[in-house]
Amino acid sequence: MQTIYPRDGAFAQWPTGQGVLGVAGVAPWATLQFLERLYSLVPANKDWDYPRVIVDLNTRIPSRGRYLELGEEDPSPYIGDTLYELASLGATRVVVVCNTAHILRSRWLPMSPVPVVDIVEAAARDARGVSGGGRVIVLASQSLRRA
Repeated sequence: MQTIYPRDGAFAQWPTGQGVLGVAGVAPWATLQFLERLYSLVPANKDWDYPRVIVDLNTRIPSRGRYLELGEEDPSPYIGDTLYELASLGATRVVVVCNTAHILRSRWLPMSPVPVVDIVEAAARDARGVSGGGRVIVLASQSLRRA
């Protein structure tokens, strides 16, 4: 993929060395919610202050839950292909926006040429930081709860 840089006389300064986030979306609403939350956390004054994100929202990837519960087609090779494709498009780090897919992380992670954020570990780390004896409610698929 061609790297896009500002043209001569551009009105916005593009930070050099800023990475590109690749988002492997397998569940549409989770992916949209993730993107909304991501951008809500960025302190931006202008559109160009936000990070560049490349999204592959592919609802045709086989169901993670149906694979784990019913033995249907393994989604891991498809997720691995998505990670490789996002990297080829310029992603320097990728997130797989599906908690249940992370049960299969050991299968698809070796296929990624770039680092992949472990969202389950990140959520657990944040939960451990809850102060005041607060409780954490985990909303998870049946497969993820079992794992």
